[in-house]
Amino acid sequence: MQMYYLIFLSTMFERKDLELNKIYATVAACNQASIKLLEKFHFKLEGTYREHASLAEKEIEGN
Repeated sequence: MQMYYLIFLSTMFERKDLELNKIYATVAACNQASIKLLEKFHFKLEGTYREHASLAEKEIEGN
């Protein structure tokens, strides 16, 4: 998934013609590698979902 983010973000920031105001990303709070990658592209945490998703019947938190 991290490679997908890298390719996607690199492409979005190169495309000035898109005139984007904001790009959103949703990442599980435990996925530190993806969070660090998003921070490299100056993403900022705007909120946290609580008990938003479950994986194998175990609740996880995403942001």
